[in-house]
Amino acid sequence: MRQIYMRYIKVARRYGKALLSAAIEQKVLSEVREDTRKILNLIKTSQEFNDFITNPIIQPQFKQEIFQQILGDIVHPLILNFLYLLAQRQRERLLEMIIQEFLREANEYAGIMIAHVTSVVPLTNEQETQLSQRLSAYSGKQIQLEREINEQIKGGFIIRLGDTIFDGSVATQLERLRKSLTMGLSKSPHL
Repeated sequence: MRQIYMRYIKVARRYGKALLSAAIEQKVLSEVREDTRKILNLIKTSQEFNDFITNPIIQPQFKQEIFQQILGDIVHPLILNFLYLLAQRQRERLLEMIIQEFLREANEYAGIMIAHVTSVVPLTNEQETQLSQRLSAYSGKQIQLEREINEQIKGGFIIRLGDTIFDGSVATQLERLRKSLTMGLSKSPHL
């Protein structure tokens, strides 16, 4: 199973890089980034669209026609042609992975790094600005925040920046304290 997933990642990376190269060459990178975000949002919010692109029984020609009807007026022609190519080569099932790889590559190209921030309550604008500045100083890149609310962390925040995780959550601090107390009690001569 892992081998299949790794093969899909390689395919997605190859198509994502190809889309990035074409967007840079045509000088439409910002438009293409915005359009791919729209499509990614459509994939995540519309089960019907997701079922459509992942259905292997639907013929490529029909998928191309549907892409034209749904997206023809709202995405850049480069994206539409890219979707046609994916349908023709029967790679549209990997569209979500391809877009994620494209966005990762496009952010890297632009010197942008995504910081995934999880908190109990939404951060204020001032907190977001300070956090972006600190993470930018740490990474040497421009930071773009992706926010998530999760009440299970009880307080504080968790930040994932590339492969680095900064865990300042109350839940983690309580767990560390519990472990410390448990270890301390088991080593205590009074027991």
